[in-house]
Amino acid sequence: MENDESKIVTLISGDGREVEFREIAPINYNGEYYAIMQPLETLDGDDDINFVLLFKVTKSDNGKAIFEMEQDEEIIEAVFAEFEKLCSEKPE
Repeated sequence: MENDESKIVTLISGDGREVEFREIAPINYNGEYYAIMQPLETLDGDDDINFVLLFKVTKSDNGKAIFEMEQDEEIIEAVFAEFEKLCSEKPE
């Protein structure tokens, strides 16, 4: 996993606003690719940016990455459990 040099991703919100996120971790779960992302600024009046969001990442027909915020609570919990498991594994 990357440290201070995390990948910065700019996404376009539903209202057309650019929002920058730091990619905390990529996670493969059940054959799907997810990205745990932290916003670099407050969202929709929320003063707290100490939270993360989970995005499912797919590819468009032209090969560009598509980030869709995951809404399924069971998937969210399972992906974060996988992330915690990966964080707790000791390097060999």
